[in-house]
Amino acid sequence: MKNTLGKTCRIGVAAVVLALACGMSAISVSAADDGGYAGAFLRLDIDPRAAALGGAYTALAEGPAGFHYNPAGPAWARKRMVEASYRKMSFDRRFGSAALLWTLRNEAAVVGSWVHAGVSEVYERDLEGAIGDDIGESNNSISFTFAKQFTPFFSLGINLRYVQMNIALIEAYTVGFDFGALVALSQKQFSLGGPKGLTDVRLGLVLERINYKYPWNTRDYWVTLNETGQSFEERWPLNFRGGVSASVYERHVILAADVEINEESGAQFHAGAEVLPLKSLALRGGINGSHPAAGLGLLVPWNRNTLIVNYAFAMTDDIIDNEHLISIGVRF
Repeated sequence: MKNTLGKTCRIGVAAVVLALACGMSAISVSAADDGGYAGAFLRLDIDPRAAALGGAYTALAEGPAGFHYNPAGPAWARKRMVEASYRKMSFDRRFGSAALLWTLRNEAAVVGSWVHAGVSEVYERDLEGAIGDDIGESNNSISFTFAKQFTPFFSLGINLRYVQMNIALIEAYTVGFDFGALVALSQKQFSLGGPKGLTDVRLGLVLERINYKYPWNTRDYWVTLNETGQSFEERWPLNFRGGVSASVYERHVILAADVEINEESGAQFHAGAEVLPLKSLALRGGINGSHPAAGLGLLVPWNRNTLIVNYAFAMTDDIIDNEHLISIGVRF
């Protein structure tokens, strides 16, 4: 009976993976480009592991960057960690982040983080083509996250973010919230098909961009051109994420899938898999909407600490160069 159940489970897992693969193009419905909406830079992946998994990280949300995908994720951390990441992008765009995760009594954690995105050397030109001032853009997000386990398998978390944007001589800022919940069932609580079957099932839900809105006043820019500006409020579209992850083959393989629904740009599907051939090496692949991604991770013992290096390669649209993400962290 046990062998039959294990075989059935393996067939079921294979069927799920096949269904996800077949549905990737179909479920990417209305995954429209959201670059024209406020706060689009915070929908980019800041963590190479998450990026290599196609952005399917709502149910995992591990490490200091986990807050970005689900503020309830850091509650499951048992060691402190600091991490910095950088994303290589085309057209002189900059994108990077840094985060510190601090555990509290093995049941809660706080995370302090900074995310930066920007572009410079974008110049005005008049009707004759003469070059004017640099009107480059700069975005900064500073956030504080608190996450807590309320039971051995359930946690809640909240992000409090301050976001500032500066373009030309115009500046706007906002303060908003993100809420997340995570259910993590250990092997003792859930195991289908024995050790090689489905274990460590995790479910995550997130509602993001609550109360985010930019109050703009364009007078400071247009007054330099002897024109009048205006004041208006730009609200960020709400974003919902739901995800599931699980381990198979004695935790040597992790599968993850997310559905993301944005108030303006619609729904997008994320899926990925991580294979652990060695305890110190992880190989990853995934799909973000319709764009493939891949990457790897390395764990290097360092005195009593652990050095963690992650890399991801993300394919983008034809007009934009493919992007590379790298992060370096220390778990202590």
